[in-house]
Amino acid sequence: MTRSHFDAQAYLELGTPGLQGGGTGWITRHLLSATNLPTQITIPALAAASGTPMSLLGSTEALTMAAAGDFKLDTAHWSWADA
Repeated sequence: MTRSHFDAQAYLELGTPGLQGGGTGWITRHLLSATNLPTQITIPALAAASGTPMSLLGSTEALTMAAAGDFKLDTAHWSWADA
């Protein structure tokens, strides 16, 4: 047990009570082990924050953006600029 807010937050986001390490967050581990997800997911995880949260630590597919205006999808046959 800890009385530190920061330790408690780390335990919560990593999903490892009592341990502050491990290399991956609990959402990353869930996405890697989930068997009922579609085979193709364009954006498997999105964090609306200024930095990637610890719960997504270790994910190579998670996107982090501070504001919705930061998102642009200009790689297909159309772009947001065409709308």
